Amino acid sequence: MSRMLSTQNENYEPCLPSTESVGRTNTIRFSTIEVRESNCTLGDNPACRCGPPISLDWDYAVSELISLDEYEAKRVPRRSRRELFISTRTRRKIVSSQLGYAKEEVEMVESSIKRIQKKRLKTKKNYLMQKRIQFLIRPDYWLKQLGA
Repeated sequence: MSRMLSTQNENYEPCLPSTESVGRTNTIRFSTIEVRESNCTLGDNPACRCGPPISLDWDYAVSELISLDEYEAKRVPRRSRRELFISTRTRRKIVSSQLGYAKEEVEMVESSIKRIQKKRLKTKKNYLMQKRIQFLIRPDYWLKQLGA
């Protein structure tokens, strides 16, 4: 199970503009945090460079409701980017052994993601080529945009 946080707002003060509140600052305060436990599932995020993406499932269980101050006092330190990284081999192992997906399902998702990534790369290349063509056609406009 993965842990996810949401905030409960008991002291909500609206931040709507008012003609009477000139010079007054509006604030919002949070007092409690709801910790949710979510299962993981085979994902579909094309930003995953290699291997199967892992996502949070939509279903969750609320495990606790605690004060913001208590949460800040007890929480573990944030993990670094390196500690958050899961290797391709490990993700494949998690998806097949812990989440129960068949090898064929994982391969289908991986090939779908590769297709999306190729389409995105093609779009990016086309965009850059279009910008170059526009520069060749109207260099005066682009030089103004660049401040030259």
